[in-house]
Amino acid sequence: MERESLDKESSISSKMSRREFLKFSITALSIAALKTTGWSVMEIDNQDENNFDEAAKSYIANTNKQAELVSQNIKMDKGASPSNICGPLATSILMGWKLNTDGTISNISNNKMRDTRLSGITPEVMWLGRPDDGSKRYEYAFPESEYNKYHIKQSIGTLDFDNIPNIKNLKPGDFLFLDGGSFTHYVAISRKDNQGRVFCVSNVHGEKKGEFVIKELMLWDPVKKDGFLRNWSKGVGPEKARTGTSGFYLWRRKEKAENLIDDDVAEKYRDILTNEMRKQKKGEWNVYVNEIGKGEIFSWKENIPYHAASTIKVPISILSLEVIKNKYRDEVFLNGLESVLNSKGVDGRTFYQLIHAMLVNSEENATESLAHFTSKHIDLKDGFLALGMHNTSYEPRRTTQKDLFKCWENIFSNEAIDFDTKEIALDMLQEYTENDDHFIGEMKKRYFYTKQWNKRGTIASDICTVQDCGIVEIPTLIGSRCLYIGIAGTSKTGKEISYEEASEFINYLVSKVADYVRDSATIKNFKGRYIRI
Repeated sequence: MERESLDKESSISSKMSRREFLKFSITALSIAALKTTGWSVMEIDNQDENNFDEAAKSYIANTNKQAELVSQNIKMDKGASPSNICGPLATSILMGWKLNTDGTISNISNNKMRDTRLSGITPEVMWLGRPDDGSKRYEYAFPESEYNKYHIKQSIGTLDFDNIPNIKNLKPGDFLFLDGGSFTHYVAISRKDNQGRVFCVSNVHGEKKGEFVIKELMLWDPVKKDGFLRNWSKGVGPEKARTGTSGFYLWRRKEKAENLIDDDVAEKYRDILTNEMRKQKKGEWNVYVNEIGKGEIFSWKENIPYHAASTIKVPISILSLEVIKNKYRDEVFLNGLESVLNSKGVDGRTFYQLIHAMLVNSEENATESLAHFTSKHIDLKDGFLALGMHNTSYEPRRTTQKDLFKCWENIFSNEAIDFDTKEIALDMLQEYTENDDHFIGEMKKRYFYTKQWNKRGTIASDICTVQDCGIVEIPTLIGSRCLYIGIAGTSKTGKEISYEEASEFINYLVSKVADYVRDSATIKNFKGRYIRI
């Protein structure tokens, strides 16, 4: 049977315009976001001027030997050098990572820094490189939807930092790339004092040639119109090394970071998971855990794209269902969506058979049929954008943990996706298969009556990747708790991992999420009795 031979009776145009698709699939707010072509000028008015101070000062090292140890702890690499640690150091500070004396990290995630914190990447990603070298790292670290970007071409040796064009002055949370001179340099603005002076903690040249220390620097004094920025432009250390002579790039958050759950239990498990990920030398990992309606529990490289494997089938199913509803809108109106799914189709199978085969059995032929059908009616990139997926593509199959979370959040929470579309997709995603007892399925072993909707993705040959993503609903005596769990581990040159090793680590991570659920249960008084929820 030829493609779409089952839908000959349709009187509706088989080609949907981009405008029609966006109209029915996303909210007005999302449409406005997609139509935005420039950088927003709206930014967070940060009231607490010392929000990164605690994290920043934990990296201070007064000798070259101490600076070497700090550098190795930042990058988890014995070969790391304080001479070029500036990028990972600045990133660590803006992520709110406090370095402990034993080399572990504690997350500072309270209200002092959550609105301006850096997320989406990890420190080693910001390693050397330039904003104009074609690297995608800056897009992942500073997405346009969340950050304003500025390029100031005047030397830091002459610029008045109280009147920076389009910026005015520096603020805590700003991320700078100093350009020009004998070296380039990353800087994280960590605090501003009551005199308006701006500070950072950075690696700087020591008194002897080739030596470096890490110290707090007063970058700018608005009264004296002077500071270490001037020193860098003139030359520092025995080598008289200079930077910033060609100006700088600056990124400033314009939208609040993802809401973090801010309590002792969440911080405990955020620290545990952060340090486990830092120690993991096998595989490249992308992780995101969020308690729906409450906030983020943990994230790791959630903005970095990776091979999507079969997890891409969830958004493909939603886009296919929405296209089918639009193409056969009259028949859907008269008979219902499920009737149309069972009577129309492509490639010799009904749409219901294809979607079921794709989501439940993870069949590739069914996926190809649906993706081809859907792409004839809409641009798949527009479809992914409509679901909040900004770094996702079908060919090649690429996505991010943040994108997958946005897709699943839309399915569960967003009224923009019609109820019947959600119901059909969720029924199939909840349908039991043997694999559902593993990975995210471990939650059901710990919490009886837990409901699970998930999609796994595995490739055991060529590129080894093991993934699971979805939502679990855990019943309590006074309601339910819903958590999104997304974990992807991929073998990478120099960080090879086997299917068995990746599977074991995923199970470990899920066990820690289960421990979080247990420990974060709240004791409340219920009709004179204390209960754990």
